[in-house]
Order: sequence, then structure tokens, then C-alpha cells
Amino acid sequence: MNESVKSGFLNEIFLPERNVLIDYDFRSPTQNTNYEIIPTNAAQGYLIYNLEIPTGDQYGAAGDIIDTGNPALSYSDSSNVVFDIVSGHFNGTSKLNILGDVDSTDWTAYIAFKHLETGLSSESKVIFSSKPTLNSTSGFAFGINGCNRLFFEYQIGANQKRIYTLNKELDNKNLASISKIDSNLYIGLHQYQALNSFSVEEKFELSNYTHSSSFYLGGLGASGVDYRNYSGYIDQFMLIDRGLDFPERNTFSEAFFCSGYASESITTTSSQSNSVTGVDYQNVVVGTGITGYEEYLKGYQVVNGQNVPLYSYSGVTGLLYETQIVELTGAADSTGLTFTESPASGLADYSYVMEYANSKILSFNNFDDSYKEVYSFSGKNTDDINLDSAFIGDINKFSILPTGNGETVNLYVNGLAEPFVTSLTSNLTGEFKVSGIYLESEDFFDRDDIAIYDLVFGSSDSVDVTAVDEAAGYKDLSYSFVGEKDLHLNGVKLISGIDYSDNSSNIRVSPQNLSQGQILALPAHDCNLTRYTGCNDNNFDTSAPLFDEQVWVNGLRQIKLLDYEKLPDFSFKYTSFSLDPFPDTVYNNDTGYFNV
Repeated sequence: MNESVKSGFLNEIFLPERNVLIDYDFRSPTQNTNYEIIPTNAAQGYLIYNLEIPTGDQYGAAGDIIDTGNPALSYSDSSNVVFDIVSGHFNGTSKLNILGDVDSTDWTAYIAFKHLETGLSSESKVIFSSKPTLNSTSGFAFGINGCNRLFFEYQIGANQKRIYTLNKELDNKNLASISKIDSNLYIGLHQYQALNSFSVEEKFELSNYTHSSSFYLGGLGASGVDYRNYSGYIDQFMLIDRGLDFPERNTFSEAFFCSGYASESITTTSSQSNSVTGVDYQNVVVGTGITGYEEYLKGYQVVNGQNVPLYSYSGVTGLLYETQIVELTGAADSTGLTFTESPASGLADYSYVMEYANSKILSFNNFDDSYKEVYSFSGKNTDDINLDSAFIGDINKFSILPTGNGETVNLYVNGLAEPFVTSLTSNLTGEFKVSGIYLESEDFFDRDDIAIYDLVFGSSDSVDVTAVDEAAGYKDLSYSFVGEKDLHLNGVKLISGIDYSDNSSNIRVSPQNLSQGQILALPAHDCNLTRYTGCNDNNFDTSAPLFDEQVWVNGLRQIKLLDYEKLPDFSFKYTSFSLDPFPDTVYNNDTGYFNV
């Protein structure tokens, strides 16, 4: 991990860097920096350097391996070690022995990994352990079971063992954390800004656990029956000699997705001041502060399979006024300075973040033989997409984030695109206008409506579809009207190349059923766009990493975790079909027949 990134995020959780025991980075390895060939005259093994310790304190000039620096030495149960292990490629036979004892009874480990060979479900793969052998009564085994979930296992005496499983399916690539604090174990999976789903954690009680100071990467110390060595990639491994709670671990997890760290900075700009010519009493701005409180959507909590919105209150900032004696000024005669503070932050490596993205879509609805369209973006710009809008029942309005920097609000209600207007009239059919942090619609929307919106730079436009157009079966639009915008007919998104195409002199809109109404052109988010279009049943594979995606089915905008979720390539939940709910009750008694 980049040193500036590491130290910057450690400061955020107030953890001194001396608490970091081990830092292995297998990405783009270089000899003498990340690894060493052992012995130097024959490629028989490899020493992985701990980036927290000078290399000279791990491998001496005379070829001595110094285990107190906690380097990792490659080895194999049955065959020669392959060179690929220096780049984090574990082939199921080669693994690493973390040299030196790890005496800390409380600790936290991070592992960024992508596993392979997911088809074999009868044996678990061990990715990290402190068990020298399968039957060791001390230590643990941490890995991936046959259901593609993380497990933690340890022995109790000679004949018993306990196995804890994280109830979340792994993604194509994962960042896992394991934290031992006293007699409790915490297993977490961390996502970059809810890339596929949300970060999760589960807590388990470690009763009768015995510590082992010998640690291994890629398997048990010696392989055991029904347990395989790890096959896949490890990008980074870090071990901290302190147990971290989930908020600390989740904060520091962001560091693994960053390539740099921007320190706090202050920029200076100059300005001209004027000479004093007199004084006057005026109501002047004395600063900014909280002028009131407004409700906002904080997030969602899944309750009985449904997304329940959670709200909170935030202070609304505005200008504060005070009557003061104000100097009346004349011509400029001096220069002053203005200071602007920028807080410290990590710099996301979007090319690396994309490696964690899933490509398959699991639809929660049954769409037979339907058109699917997906936009995915490999990096962020100033646009904000897939924003949830909270409905405020007392005033019958949706709330949104503040605008004012030239953004256009692309609003979708119940999947349909809604046209923006500058003023409202009676008897509307979905038009809205922006008023502060609210969307006004003449009470057209209610609490049963589900809204999602994008804040995109650009302007929207619309044109009517007449009876003449309907009879002709097409509507011609100018290039300037369409531009780089998305077209919608009566709120339903049209697909380029299917519903409309270039007609040499203009754009011809000719969907299968052209009806009277309105064609709405909305500005599109355009940062590194990858587009998928297909016509199929239910679930589908885009074959593209999905990051900040927009999804439509039959022209209706879909909402992540409400209408669909993204799945990894090997997911057991992914099928090419969906089952219709059975209308009759099969069983409705949990006391008469089963001992529960």
C-alpha cells in the first residue's frame, strides 16, 4: 500500500503506524523491493518482503533470512514453488509461511483477494491460517467454503471444532477483514461505496479458543483432508496488532481502493479592497450558520424483505445577518487575501476499483422476453446518479439534494422519466419543478410512489408526438435536439439502434408502437460509458464490470436492491429463469409437527 495512503487513513482512525505489523503488496512486484529469490543463485523459493520493515532487516547481505521482520517465505506441500506467487497468484500448491512469531492475542487482518476454481463445493479453501496442521488444537483456519462464503474454524480439544460462516456471498473480488477482540471474532466484507452491495460484518463468540503464533497465507501449515490450499489471487495482506471495531475497519478499508492521499491544503486568492469614505448603519451578513432543520433520507434498512427508508434531520445553513456600522468605500487602493481550506482525503484508483465490480444482474421481478439496457461508468465525474428521493408526507413532496450549480434533475417515478417544467399548471400528468430541496408536482405524487433521480449537467428538452406522427409510425428529430441525450416516449426509455436510429439527415424515432404523447430528451451521464443491450428472460449477464450503473427493463428505470442486485460470476443465486410464487399455502404451522 502506498505509504501516504496508509499513514493518511491511519490518522483518520487514530492508529499509530507502529501498530501495523505486516504489509504485503503483491501488485506489480519488483525484486529487492517486494520480494527476493532464495537462494539467489537458483529460483527455488521466494521471500516476500514486509513493507513495514527495511528490507535489510529481513534479508541480510550474507543471504540470511531474518524472521523478526516478518517476511513471508514460499513453500509447497508436494511440488516446486511457482514464480507467480510473488505477484500473489496462488495455484493451490504454493503458499507462504509468515516468518517470526505473532504474539498479539488481539489483532486485525485485511485480505484483498480474488479466488478461482469455484466449481468444487465439497472442499473448503484455506486462505489464511495459524494452524500448523489440520488437527492442531491451537490456531484457526480462515477461508472460503463450498457455498462461496467466508468461514472461520478452530479446534476445541482433540475431537471438537467450531465453524463460523459469514452469511454473505462473495463478489468477483473482495476485501475481507478479520478482527479478534478479547473473546469475540468479527468477520467483515468491505465494498467501495456500495459498489455491489453494502459492507457487512458478523460477530462470533470465541469460546475455548487457543492462540497460535504461527501464521500462513494460502493454506494450513500442512494440508489436511477436505481442505484445499488457496487457488486465486491475493493483492494485499495487512496485519495489525490491535483488534479494530467495524467503524474503524470500514474507514481504513477505503485505503485499499486508493492510489494516493491528498493532505489538507489551504489555497490563497487575492482581492482588491477600497478606501473608506464614510459610515452607515446596514443589515449585513456576518457569516453562515444553521437557520433551521429539514428532514432528509439517511438510507434504507431491509425489514421483512422490504427496503424501509430511514430519515434524519440536518441543519439547513444560510446567511446570518446583523445590523452593523458599515464603512462606505471609494476607489480601490489595496490588495487583500482570501483563504480556502480543503480537507484531507483519499484519491480513488478507479481502474483498480473496477476489478471488484460484478457483471451479472439478478432481477427481483419476472420479466419474460424483455429488453434490458444497462449503462456502466468506470469513473466518477461531477454528476450524481442513482440518488434516492424521500417522500415527505406532510407536504406531499419529494426531497432532493441541493442544486444550484447548473445541474439538471433527471427524475424517474415508478420507473418512468418525468418532464421538468419551469412552472406548474393544473391537471398535470407528472410534470415537476424544483423548489429548493423539494420537487413540486401539484400533488401528483404520493407516498406510494418510488422515486430515483440523477443530478446531471446539461439541459432537457421535449417535443410532442401528434396523431399524424402516430399514423406515420415515426417521428423525425434533429441532431441538435437529440445530441448526447437519452430519449423517452411517455416516460419509457427508448433504445438507440432499436427504437431510434440515424436516418442520414436526422434521427428517426420508430418504436414498435409509436403513440401520441411526448418525447423527452434527458442529458446523460457520460463518464467512461459502457453500454449493454439485450432481449432475454429475467436475469442476465452484461459481461462488463458494473460501476455506478443505470438499469432499464422494457424502458423502466430499475433501482438497485429494490428491483435488482449485482451478482458475481459464480453465484448460486444466478439462474436463467425465475420461479413464479405458488398461490396456495403449503405449510402454516410451526408448533404441531416440528419441535421448534
